[in-house]
Amino acid sequence: MGTTIYNYNEKVVPRPDSLEYQKKLVSTMKKARREHSKAKMLYQVLHDVQAVYQGVDSYLEILMNSELKLDQCDWDMMCHEVRSKSSLVGEMVDCAIELAQYGDLGQVPRHDEVLVNMFCQDMFYTCERYLNNPNVQMCVETSLADDFVIRTHLGYLRKLFKNLIVSAMQFTHEGYIKLSVMPDDSGKYLVFRLSNTGVGIPENMKDVLFERLPNDGNLCNTIVGVRLRISYALTQKIGGTMFLDQQRKDCTSIVFSIKI
Repeated sequence: MGTTIYNYNEKVVPRPDSLEYQKKLVSTMKKARREHSKAKMLYQVLHDVQAVYQGVDSYLEILMNSELKLDQCDWDMMCHEVRSKSSLVGEMVDCAIELAQYGDLGQVPRHDEVLVNMFCQDMFYTCERYLNNPNVQMCVETSLADDFVIRTHLGYLRKLFKNLIVSAMQFTHEGYIKLSVMPDDSGKYLVFRLSNTGVGIPENMKDVLFERLPNDGNLCNTIVGVRLRISYALTQKIGGTMFLDQQRKDCTSIVFSIKI
């Protein structure tokens, strides 16, 4: 009678027609799509950064011209332009690196207890310096008691709120910026709605707001696009969802929910 030897060190490869193989294939394809999307986004960011640097170089060429004679007004204008463009480059690179860090899905532990009403007010106050017009009305509307607490990841929640609020402030020159919060019908999620009467979202970007960056050559718009993608990724990481309310015609309204 022969002896059968089972080698448990050999790796068992799933058959191509097996359910395990199909699940692994789908997972691999999703990961490849995420990596491709991230690489494409980083390429666009760096391309835009390069364009800005080329603009700064043109100023440097002017400054190096020995025959150039600038009055104080022109000099101040040029210094302002170089400073603002350099600042945009730095912010763009920081945002791109941040998105690459948070872009991979997967929820994080939620160990921090947060007083919701106080947190919302604090975030408005913290971001107030980004407001373009001090006459813009800012308010928080809440149906929660002041001692209402959620358990979440505080660091990610701060980044999420800052990205959304700063983007709203930079593009709202009149009217209002309003943050409203209430529990959903199930009592398992908090629903936040950030509305503003700013310049609005271009029609061609509304359906892909959290998926694709604007390609209009405007670095400020690209930065906002990156911020929104970061916010979308962070919302998923703390167990929530985000979407643009396209039914609202009187304002731009982004809705997101997080687990209580």
